[in-house]
Amino acid sequence: MVLKKPVVAYVAGSNLESHLIVTMLVKATELIEHYEETERARRSAQGTDRLIEVTSEECGKTFHFPESQRGTVQDFPQCGEYVEVGPPGWSEEATR
Repeated sequence: MVLKKPVVAYVAGSNLESHLIVTMLVKATELIEHYEETERARRSAQGTDRLIEVTSEECGKTFHFPESQRGTVQDFPQCGEYVEVGPPGWSEEATR
C-alpha cells in the first residue's frame, strides 16, 4: 500500500509517542491490506455473475446490483434513494 498524497504532517511530542503512532499505522496498514486481499479472493471465488436484490424503502421497487458492489451505498435507479447493497461481508478474522 503506497501513500500517494499525504494530507497532514504530525509532530510527536516525544520518541515514545512517535513510536506508538508508527506502530499503530503499521498495524492499520496490515489490516487494510488483509481486508483487500480477502475481498479479492472472495470476489474471484464467487465470480461476477451473482446479483444482490435490494428493495427501496422510498418507492418499494426492487433492483439487482452486482456482487462487486456489496457493502457500498448506491443510487437506486428508479427513485434515486441511497441504498446499502447488502452487508459488507467481513469475516470475523478481518475485524479483530
